[in-house]
Amino acid sequence: MILPFVKGNLRCLPELLRQVGAEARLSGSISVPADFFGICVATNADPECDDYVVAQLRALGIAQVRLDLRPASLGSHQERLLRRLLDGGFSVCVHLVPDCDCSRSSASRPEYEAWCVFVETLLDRYPSIALAEIGSTWNRRKWAGLPRASYLAFWRAAHESASRREIPVAGPNVSDFEPFWNAGLLQMLQDQGVGPDWHSFDLLTERAGEPENWDPKVLGRRLAPVLKLDLVKKARLLASMSSRFGISRTMSSHSCWSLRRIGRLTDDVEEKQADYLARYCCLAAASGALSRLYWGPLIGQREGLIDDGTTEYPARPHVAFYGQVPGQVSNYRRRPAFHAFEAVTRLLRDSRCLSKSPSRQELQIHEFESRDRVVHAVWTRDRRRAVLSNCYDGAALASACILTRDGTAVLRLTKLINESPLYLSWPKAQARTVRENARVLADLTFSRSVPDSIFLAEDRSGASTAPTMVTRLPDTNEGWTTLRNGRNRVLLGKIEGVADSVVVKQFGKKNRSRALRSWNAANELIRRGIPTPEPVGFSEAKDSVPSWYACRQFDGMPVRRVFEALAAGSASYVDVPAREMFRAIVACLAHMHRRGVYFRDLSAGNLLVAFRPGPEELEFALIDTARARFRVKAVSRLDRMNDLKRLVHPLDWRSRRELLDAYRDAADVAPPVWLTEVLFAAYDFKHWVKNQCRW
Repeated sequence: MILPFVKGNLRCLPELLRQVGAEARLSGSISVPADFFGICVATNADPECDDYVVAQLRALGIAQVRLDLRPASLGSHQERLLRRLLDGGFSVCVHLVPDCDCSRSSASRPEYEAWCVFVETLLDRYPSIALAEIGSTWNRRKWAGLPRASYLAFWRAAHESASRREIPVAGPNVSDFEPFWNAGLLQMLQDQGVGPDWHSFDLLTERAGEPENWDPKVLGRRLAPVLKLDLVKKARLLASMSSRFGISRTMSSHSCWSLRRIGRLTDDVEEKQADYLARYCCLAAASGALSRLYWGPLIGQREGLIDDGTTEYPARPHVAFYGQVPGQVSNYRRRPAFHAFEAVTRLLRDSRCLSKSPSRQELQIHEFESRDRVVHAVWTRDRRRAVLSNCYDGAALASACILTRDGTAVLRLTKLINESPLYLSWPKAQARTVRENARVLADLTFSRSVPDSIFLAEDRSGASTAPTMVTRLPDTNEGWTTLRNGRNRVLLGKIEGVADSVVVKQFGKKNRSRALRSWNAANELIRRGIPTPEPVGFSEAKDSVPSWYACRQFDGMPVRRVFEALAAGSASYVDVPAREMFRAIVACLAHMHRRGVYFRDLSAGNLLVAFRPGPEELEFALIDTARARFRVKAVSRLDRMNDLKRLVHPLDWRSRRELLDAYRDAADVAPPVWLTEVLFAAYDFKHWVKNQCRW
């Protein structure tokens, strides 16, 4: 088995190196077949679930389905669904999965015989099966359900059965992007004369985050910008491998985004899942590398387009075997991803991708032409925005029909392109041009909640640039309350166009860049579900005009007041016991640290608390955000303690230890007690020295 692997990889190595070194630009005319999009389906013991699945497929307009079957599936609900799908005119790809004890070195003779009987029986009963995919995730031993030593024998038996009936065979179903497995397995199968008709793999990109990201898992984050292995390049690389082995068709058998993975950095998980699905489908269609793309699963707790209403998740992931849908039909609920999938498949199928606009990686504009319409799919990367009028001229926008990611018409012309795709549609004869200088707003971070009506400044050429104050602040203090007038000036008042009171911070000459950093950090905190007052706008310093940052007023008080009262001997504050107060505070901070936020300026004055009526009586907000740093993983123990040492400074030592114990319980992180006390004492000494120097 080793020699074919080495031979296959050496055979593909020159083409792999060429593809890795090539730019992943899209050009020319790329066909998107009418049968390009498919979906993975399953059912359960309730026949009503079959009706529900078929109804959802009709609503999606999908005719290509993939159904997982194993030897035990004969006579089960999965075979019942297969019969229903074939009778309904669907094109079915059966995913045939062995069911053996993969902990052994090889499968037993009875297991092999059961596999042969299963394949023969299934294909005899249902000769109208369109495609047979053999095996599952062979590069994941715990998922494959078959010892690797028995792989070839099981494959040969199924391949011969399908070939006799002239049913095309797909394989080897390598999970994720691991091309050395693809090359080795394809070479081994070709040497035995049983190569597949379709080269199948599970082209998952959720581990890279956004579908446009360069995959950091191949050779690490530092080399990711060098390799630039994004979705398009990976798909093309695998397609070039198919050509090396004489295989004309490739397919991604299973693609999804797990809500659990998305939820590591944001609370807006279902909306992000829908965004990523639409963006993935557009990129996969525009790559020209795939003949078929199956999304999956249709119904599921973590990845499904439809929520099954349960908390169940199978021990064997859906990507390996999607054999049953839990829950009851009455509890099923369509997620936003369902509507996003219906829209993107309806707009893109049976079209040609003409080109990719002259834009950067952070702004994606793809043009698809059908029989009578031209559709532009446009979006930005997460956290970015682009001004629509900077990308298209007024005439093109005036004549465009604009649809949201979910396929609904935009009644009012939108101003900003964001991370949720838009579809701009024109009649085929209508002129439309993407401006050469189309690009995102540089160096700016946006949360999903930033309104489309945000005021944008203009440069001398008339191009919209960056958010700024809705109106110029008056030179006098009339109508404004001064909250602080020191190194930086803090005002409270009203701004035209904003209903709530606004806190405006004016920065000194040495801190001019803090306006931009405050805007970016506050928006990133909101993206990650960390409480902070909503940003309203900012303006960078120009000539004699100072820089400003504005946010909505948070009706609360600094936690410092609470801590000073507790340090003075009070057992509670506003009828909230100290212990409950500490638990609420550390729950907020532990959540922040799990989301990868190292605040770096977590003083008791920068954490505000408001006392609200009701069970959730404490509400928090972080301010003065300019120094915050953001990571893709949870914050380290040392950095957590560096945040906490600033927060607990006003407290006495007994209260500090009580708060720290509560933090350990909330965060499940237990740094050594002696280390935390050393850090706290060192910070106390630093403040003492600082105060002495002031005199």
